[in-house]
Amino acid sequence: MWTAARMALCRLAYPVELKEEARERYLSYLKEHASEVCDVLIQKKDLALLELICRLQVMERSGITALIEQAAEAGWAEGSVSLSSWQQKYYKEEAASSCYEIEW
Repeated sequence: MWTAARMALCRLAYPVELKEEARERYLSYLKEHASEVCDVLIQKKDLALLELICRLQVMERSGITALIEQAAEAGWAEGSVSLSSWQQKYYKEEAASSCYEIEW
């Protein structure tokens, strides 16, 4: 699993002449294995590939929140802070007006 995931991540990081169909297949694979891939990336303390995961939005915002906690529990402050920063940068929160219907 890790070899295929690493290949997909590297190909998406450097998408020279990458066709849209191939890009979608790589993203689909990563989304299917996101939890396992991110576990490895946190163990390896790989900030570059974790940022790519965030930039490509491979996981939902809640998944990134779980990774922040996982990095913190592992004692990796740099990873936790970086993930939090990327979550703010790449995942927009829903505006309050879209969360609640207000009738006047």
